[in-house]
Amino acid sequence: MEYKLMQPPFDMKEYSEMSKNEAKKHFNWFKQQIPSRLEQLGAFSQIHLDYTDRSLIDIWEWYLGNIQIQSKSASELEEEHPETEEWLKSYIYI
Repeated sequence: MEYKLMQPPFDMKEYSEMSKNEAKKHFNWFKQQIPSRLEQLGAFSQIHLDYTDRSLIDIWEWYLGNIQIQSKSASELEEEHPETEEWLKSYIYI
């Protein structure tokens, strides 16, 4: 299964540069993504994510056992994800 990045359906900019209306639009879009993100994460982890304290503990334990940090060059990242939006690259490439 491939992890799908979140891509807003609008041009993204720094939060500090957003108007009140733009920030609200982004926030509402982000909240609407929660069910699909939980579904995707649950499919990876095989954990039932139901907003309970227990599911947070379960997903944290899964995370600690499965996630690794890998250092990659900008060219490696670009090769793997050429469709990544420019605004997101600045965060990923740090």
